[in-house]
Amino acid sequence: VQGFAAHDADGRILSLDRTGAEWSLDPSRTAVLVSYTLNTGFTRLQWPAGNEHAGYYEPEALYLVGEALFATSDAMRSAAVEFVLPDGWQASTPWVAGESNVRFLVDGIEALVDNVVVVGRHAAVSHAAGDFTYTLALIGRAERVREDALPLARALVEEYVRVFGGAPDGAYLQALFVSDAEDGEAYRSSSGFRTSVVPGPQNLILWGNQLAHELFHRWIANHGAIAPVSQDDSQWFSEGLSEYYANLT
Repeated sequence: VQGFAAHDADGRILSLDRTGAEWSLDPSRTAVLVSYTLNTGFTRLQWPAGNEHAGYYEPEALYLVGEALFATSDAMRSAAVEFVLPDGWQASTPWVAGESNVRFLVDGIEALVDNVVVVGRHAAVSHAAGDFTYTLALIGRAERVREDALPLARALVEEYVRVFGGAPDGAYLQALFVSDAEDGEAYRSSSGFRTSVVPGPQNLILWGNQLAHELFHRWIANHGAIAPVSQDDSQWFSEGLSEYYANLT
């Protein structure tokens, strides 16, 4: 983060105290305009734990985890996010779209920071069921499976609706890109995946199963399919059930 600054409603610069990655100011202020520049150079680096945990760069697309993108405060309860993008770019998010496809309404700060977004000229396909919308963003070489992605998205959503008798509310985003290994990371209402094999119809069982497995967790969480016990006691069942139905689907 570079050039972090705060102004009041009249445009006057406010004094800030910084401790590590946190800034603080006079708590009596009710309205503050914050501005900063985010250096996204880190998205071009290979992260030890995998770029799905932070960010990933392609010449015409950018994958980012919200925690690396947005500055928030404990006082925030919701947010409206608007992307100002170059011509031909789009934004893929797990949030409810507002009056345009670049403006989104976010219910809660956790939903803002604990999710991923993709902006750029990437391919994106969506399938809706009731009040639920599933979007798959394909980045870089993953765009090669654009034609296979929509039938996959439709099959996954419709099968999980059949199994559970309905769909969750809201939106869910998955992002797929080609990198150095097979791995992924789940967030509040989104997930990011990297694969070392360029996706294609001939290896759908590999990359498609990754997406299907994680999406099944969305239904488990929404429908309370697992009793509220510790993760250590339930993870074997949750992962096993998700993998089983992903394989079937």
